[in-house]
Amino acid sequence: MNRIAPALALILVIAGCARSEEASLVPPDSNLGYNQVGKLGSPEADDREPAIGQWRASLQENAQALEFGPMGTEPLLSLLCTGNRSVLLQRHGGAAAGPLPAMQIEVGEVSERFAVTAGGGTIPMLRAELPLNGQLASTLAASSQPLLVRLDDGSPMILPPSPLVADYLRSCATAPPPAQVGNSAAPIVGNSAAPPASGNAAVPAAPANGAQPRP
Repeated sequence: MNRIAPALALILVIAGCARSEEASLVPPDSNLGYNQVGKLGSPEADDREPAIGQWRASLQENAQALEFGPMGTEPLLSLLCTGNRSVLLQRHGGAAAGPLPAMQIEVGEVSERFAVTAGGGTIPMLRAELPLNGQLASTLAASSQPLLVRLDDGSPMILPPSPLVADYLRSCATAPPPAQVGNSAAPIVGNSAAPPASGNAAVPAAPANGAQPRP
């Protein structure tokens, strides 16, 4: 009896350790084996939350645009057709002093880096021009994945996908070139020869000394 009790206690201890080890181990992996820590997502990937706001139609420079941002506030980002088979991706807000940053745009596995220009209007913004026949624009129009916009090595701004983006890009592809306002030749009023006014026409004077018939 005394020999059985220590043996039973040892069996229980071994069984408990086995259950504890099974609960703490990740499933077997042909390359990594058992004694590995489970894979963890990178902090940047875990913190990537879409920006707050929604896509909405708007009017910029007397042209239809597509904006994203909270309702009732200035947009965070907008798309504007150029009419020349490209679209401007506009990051609203000013840039820090110094050289303009590059803009990196990412949709799914497609990522491209663009030089930017500063917007010339009253609202500060940075613009990158995307060709509509490029891979990035095609992916953006067909993708259901978020749009990531990053300036240099800063934190990305993440925008949720929307069918409005694809509709707007299709409208840009079929839009006519912008009208060249003010460049067409027009007649200049006031420089053409006009007939003299009727009050300036020469009227022959009546003969003062002409013979008058007698009664």
